Amino acid sequence: MITQITTYVSDVANLIISQFKGRQRLTGLINIFVEHAQLIENALFPMIQYRQLSYAYGAQLDVIGAIVGISRNGLDDATYYVFIVGTIAKNFSDTTSAAMLNIVQTLYQAQYVFKKDPNSQPPPPEGAQTRSGWIAFGVVNPQTSESLYPIIEQIIEEALGGGIALTYVSTAESNANGVFSCAGPAPWVGGYGAYSYAPDASVGAPYCALSFNNTTR
Repeated sequence: MITQITTYVSDVANLIISQFKGRQRLTGLINIFVEHAQLIENALFPMIQYRQLSYAYGAQLDVIGAIVGISRNGLDDATYYVFIVGTIAKNFSDTTSAAMLNIVQTLYQAQYVFKKDPNSQPPPPEGAQTRSGWIAFGVVNPQTSESLYPIIEQIIEEALGGGIALTYVSTAESNANGVFSCAGPAPWVGGYGAYSYAPDASVGAPYCALSFNNTTR
């Protein structure tokens, strides 16, 4: 992510060596050049920023879609964006945990995501039946429209490695204290970062829900 620099004047002022600090004429001369640099930054940054996929819309999305090889076919911007991001994700996914978490977070525009797979669970009792080759995701504070969830889930399945099944995706919204609870499967972990599970809705956190459930597979 490219970040605009808006502090050229103060940054340069902090770099002036001590014996020259407070010299108004010198500071004024330096500021003449620095303020021009800030003006150039302010003019160029929007041109760079709005060429990034996360900020693209309308004709800009059409251009990126053409590069990716996905035509709009009458889709609105939000849906077209998901297809473009999904195509890029599938093309570059190496199916590792880090890659899949990034794909899920990007597609759902979520604040946090976490996963459950055979490696994240305690060892099963000796002789117990187990399943291998599956993965599930939890999504916290997603911003993508729920109408796009079926498309996203299909993209995730296609981005997974061969023999790996997507069992379910659950979504949750945190409250002001960063606490959320789940009405779906039992909690996977004790929490993610500042987030932790609460046993009921008394904490004020909306329940999460299964947006995708394929546990029979």
